Amino acid sequence: MAGRGSPRRSRRALRARRPCCSRRTRTRGSTAWSIGSITATGTPHQIKRGISDRPEDHYADMPLFAGALADRDNDELRRILCDEVRMHFAG
Repeated sequence: MAGRGSPRRSRRALRARRPCCSRRTRTRGSTAWSIGSITATGTPHQIKRGISDRPEDHYADMPLFAGALADRDNDELRRILCDEVRMHFAG
């Protein structure tokens, strides 16, 4: 099962004694945009359920979700994500 060890790692992280220090009083930059999820194409999970998805479609869809911020996207990194993200999912 993908992510099976995550709860165990989370419990360890909660017991950590290291403080998180920052000069900022609030989260800024891309960290403020982060929601802790990732989009993927052609994963074993999708294939198992008969979902047909292509990296080209994924690449074309991503700016649609960004709306007015789409011009801030890094096209080269978006291409890498869309083409290679499926390699990081367990079947």
